[in-house]
Amino acid sequence: MIFRISKRFYTVDYTRLKVLFFGNDKFSVSSLELLNREFKSKGPVEKLAVVTNTKKSRTPNPVKKFAEKFKVEIYPWPVNEEAFRGHYDIGVVVSFGHLLSSSLIETFPLGMINVHGSLLPRWRGAAPIIHALKTGDTSTGVTIMRIRPKVFDIGEILAQRQIPIEPDTLMPDLHDNLARIGGQLLVDCLHNLQDVLENAKPQPSEGVTRAPKVDKTPEMIKWNEMTSTEIYRHFCAYFSFKFLQTNWHEISVKVLLVSVREITSSGQLTSLRDQPPGSFILHKQERCFIVKCAKETYLNVLQVGLEGKKAMSALDFYNGFIRKRPKSADSSKFQ
Repeated sequence: MIFRISKRFYTVDYTRLKVLFFGNDKFSVSSLELLNREFKSKGPVEKLAVVTNTKKSRTPNPVKKFAEKFKVEIYPWPVNEEAFRGHYDIGVVVSFGHLLSSSLIETFPLGMINVHGSLLPRWRGAAPIIHALKTGDTSTGVTIMRIRPKVFDIGEILAQRQIPIEPDTLMPDLHDNLARIGGQLLVDCLHNLQDVLENAKPQPSEGVTRAPKVDKTPEMIKWNEMTSTEIYRHFCAYFSFKFLQTNWHEISVKVLLVSVREITSSGQLTSLRDQPPGSFILHKQERCFIVKCAKETYLNVLQVGLEGKKAMSALDFYNGFIRKRPKSADSSKFQ
């Protein structure tokens, strides 16, 4: 059965949609890849083009690269709305990072929809995956929602899919999993778009949290404020994106691999019990530092790095640096 709507004398066929895709990064590509598959297989996508940043940068644009490889038409951002007005039914936005105007949204008879990597209204903003891991969420998911002009992530919910966050999940793994799920959920929505749009629901006013953009400045570990669990969550959240960092004397040390140290009896780690947070001892057999953190918790630091040098084990750092210094009260303490 074919459904049609008219808006400003423009007819939309829900079974053969003309889609303009807005995206820039790796998270976007999973959705674009599935849309292109629907286009090639003569699914609900009859026409497909892309809006993306085309300016040269040190980091290649994955969406631009995909579009060029598969010969998908590209409109450079910022876009001239008149170039495509009347040619597309719906705009699809995935990890685009730009506020969109009313006039742009209104060029599409069906409006614009967005794939967002959280269960809205939790984690509105640019970095939902990082913030979910930093705070220790045990579940997350993907939301498909309507785009509203000049604001991020407040539109009506069209569909959601929830997944658990498994222990020890690292950000790149969760990112890629949510990207795949988001692409599939998007395609599911397009296959049943009329019902999906007609049953859109406003976001709840309760449970709103913010996920602002995170810069790539290394994150300094605050040993006297953060527990080992909190530090480990930051490690998982920032993995492959930026480093955790600490100082040893005048040396900046990248903390590259950590785990929470489980203490099973009060007789363990007696040499650290009366020491301030940041103090550590070397466990030679495990080739790691055991570092005291806030609230009498302990962290294993297994691998570190120095600017301009390869990653090294804690044991190598101890042999190459710490043991060469005269013993003092602060020779076994991170700042």
